[in-house]
Amino acid sequence: MIEDTVHFGRSAITVSNDRYTAVVTTEGPLRVFGFRRIDGPSLFVELPELTVSSGTGTYPILGGHRLWIAPENPDTTYAAEASGSVVVEHDDGIGLVAAADAIGLVKSIRIRVGNAGFVVEHAVTNAGDEPIELAPLAIPQLLPGGLGYLTLDLAPSDPHGLQASDRIVVWPYTEPGELRFERNRVIVTAERVGPTKVGVGMTGGWLAYRFEDELFVKRSQKGSGTYLDQGAAGQCYCNELFLELETLGPVVGLEPGLSTSHSETWNSYDVSGLDDRRIAERMES
Repeated sequence: MIEDTVHFGRSAITVSNDRYTAVVTTEGPLRVFGFRRIDGPSLFVELPELTVSSGTGTYPILGGHRLWIAPENPDTTYAAEASGSVVVEHDDGIGLVAAADAIGLVKSIRIRVGNAGFVVEHAVTNAGDEPIELAPLAIPQLLPGGLGYLTLDLAPSDPHGLQASDRIVVWPYTEPGELRFERNRVIVTAERVGPTKVGVGMTGGWLAYRFEDELFVKRSQKGSGTYLDQGAAGQCYCNELFLELETLGPVVGLEPGLSTSHSETWNSYDVSGLDDRRIAERMES
């Protein structure tokens, strides 16, 4: 079901079925807000006043879910966005296509609605005159105060179990003591003053965030190709305002007129009464 609505005083669209609902802005920068179960809370944070500076002006963060490009660079990643999107309705959901940003990239997000979750497809098209090397970077911002989970693949990669099977990547401002390791997961506690960021190879296929009795899960299959940030296709960034669960597509040399895409699936669960061990078993089953 698709309905017109208003969010932050701007035009928006609600897309939903009998299990999930989300709000997508059609006026202003392209964002997805408020993904949740029909009878549950949204864990997406709203930050209407938060901005960062770039070489093309001021970039509004806003909260919700956004599409960026990697490698992260103020002059390209934070390039000023166009206001407003073209809406395309589909039998299984909705698509939104923004006008070209300040460096000539056209970003689009399509939501496919299903009972097994919302499939969120991201695309970046080079509408400029020069090739650019990039990877799509999908980023939902979530309420602080919970626990972020990054899954690790600990299955042996050789018969003797002597070769590495996954990787953990940290950024220079991260204190390793702020991270927890349990079973096959890295856990980030979203209660801090300073920033922390950690990445994994994403061969486990999912990232998750628990806040009180709600668990938001995003799944994305790591494909072939080269991944930036030392191969960390799944990442978690956290500061005092929000926690981000980020997934990357492979890096490409994008020629003018060509596109690259990246897909992930969103779910949200009621996990009241479940401890971390039982949540991990549920996700791994």
